[in-house]
Amino acid sequence: MDLRTSLVVVERQRVAARQAELRLARAILLWRARNQSCVQMENWEEEHLSFEQIMCACMDAFIPFEMARRLFGL
Repeated sequence: MDLRTSLVVVERQRVAARQAELRLARAILLWRARNQSCVQMENWEEEHLSFEQIMCACMDAFIPFEMARRLFGL
């Protein structure tokens, strides 16, 4: 297996994990989270982030928090 094949496999696993996370969020929260993969491709090293990047970061933090809150009755 060459490096390119390995990178393709890793990327497919990452995408599959993200899709599973969104399905789980839909099942627990009973609402659909937007998949913002295009925002994730932007440069997160910039000094100033775009509004879309900030919203993506907020949702990435809020969704697991809300899932845990509902699952554990917090």
